[in-house]
Amino acid sequence: MDIATRKYILLGTNQYPNSSESMLDKIEATKTCTSEGLKSYRGAAAFEDLRLQTEAFAKKHHRPKLFLLKVGNLAMRQARAGFITNFFGCAGYEIIDNAGFASADESVKVALDATPDLIVICSSDEEYATLGVEIIQKIKKITKKIPVIIAGNPTEIIDLLNETGVDDYIHIKNNVLEKLNLYNKLYFRRVN
Repeated sequence: MDIATRKYILLGTNQYPNSSESMLDKIEATKTCTSEGLKSYRGAAAFEDLRLQTEAFAKKHHRPKLFLLKVGNLAMRQARAGFITNFFGCAGYEIIDNAGFASADESVKVALDATPDLIVICSSDEEYATLGVEIIQKIKKITKKIPVIIAGNPTEIIDLLNETGVDDYIHIKNNVLEKLNLYNKLYFRRVN
């Protein structure tokens, strides 16, 4: 559980992954050491299985694409974009990054032109209440098929954001493994 929630870091596995790394063709079976009463378990195994699911799916279709829609406060948008990149990178998602946007119209156009499978808005909690709401409304008016996610947990305006059409929130309190398995299942089901 500590690995799944990133209380315990496995560098390159649950934190700072190489999201473009390919492993599927490099796997070799190994014997597991067993002992009476003891059960062997590798802490990275669940994250590796998740990555391999994404990779196997990508061979038939494409890697899930996530668009980082960065607006507003430079420090907050960069910090949250870095968090989201690490979060979804653990599952091997393709991250579409950018320098950020000055307006809702420009950000929505560029995001949708990139044909992403997910859009994550990265900004400050204060700006989610204004600029974030405007962006969500514009995206949802054009398409309801692409999930729109908020980077962070803006508890004071959650009701407003939910009414506007936010699909999810990704933040430090999430169980990374659980959330990524959920997104893989939703995405794979939607494509198949």
